[in-house]
Amino acid sequence: MDAFAKHLQAGTECYERGELEAARGHFEHALALAPASVQARYNLAVVYRDLELSESAWVEFIEVIARDGRMAGAYNNLAMLEERLELHGAAETHYRKAIALKEAFPDAQFNLGMLLLRLGRFREGFAKCEWRWQTSRFTPFRAARPLWDGSRLRGTLLVHSEQGAGDAMQFVRFLPMAAERCDRLLFFCPENLFPLFRSIPGLAELRVPGRVELSEFHAYIPLMSLPHVLGTTLETVPSRVPYLQPEPRSVDLGPPRPMTADHLGVAAPHPAFGHPLPAGEGYDHPSPHGRRCREAADEGRPPWRCHPSSL
Repeated sequence: MDAFAKHLQAGTECYERGELEAARGHFEHALALAPASVQARYNLAVVYRDLELSESAWVEFIEVIARDGRMAGAYNNLAMLEERLELHGAAETHYRKAIALKEAFPDAQFNLGMLLLRLGRFREGFAKCEWRWQTSRFTPFRAARPLWDGSRLRGTLLVHSEQGAGDAMQFVRFLPMAAERCDRLLFFCPENLFPLFRSIPGLAELRVPGRVELSEFHAYIPLMSLPHVLGTTLETVPSRVPYLQPEPRSVDLGPPRPMTADHLGVAAPHPAFGHPLPAGEGYDHPSPHGRRCREAADEGRPPWRCHPSSL
């Protein structure tokens, strides 16, 4: 194994262990030894991006695309960086280019959907966000019942919450609209949200996540898919406020204590995408291992091991 291949392999191994600075050093050495190597340049760009060196990563991804314009993963990464830099038009163009090169690219489709939602283009944005179930980040609920399409349902509709409590609190505003299109609405969510959600019009029953019999429902849908099947636009977002009415309750706060400096703090600002982004996907942790090199490249992870034949 020559020096270039050793650095390329060592950099990938460091990246997989989360040792980003070490990975950076190995990929920079590899690129110095072989400046024409798309593999080394791409992997270095990924590490720059994970280190939040956005402008350096952007330059390298531009160079990768100039050398190999067929890499969907490079366009997806480039678009994510452009979102960070608030270059929304360029980001949309490059997400769409990634999808044109590889239509079945769930991460690029979902990333485009999230961008469109930020831009207020809800109809297409919510449709694109349905690709989330084909990424490695989400595990869909599956049952031998049809996924609800928003049409009138003669029977019980099961809706289940997904992601965090904040998302649930935002999207339950669509439950009354769904309830108007079915005979009975059954909603599954964490029990600590029951006091906040019991007052939502149209809910027949609240349940905690767990076993449910097929005989209890006739169709199902994730909560955050409701805007898509209901054809939501910026103008048709349910606007009745307040749409949540918490149940009154008393809380014992204990005896008053004097306020001291120890009680004060400042919240740190979050990066545009939360934690440092995993290569090519836009979430908080790296993809599962074991994918083929070309798939890994399309998703934006350093895929190449030690020899160009891995392509």
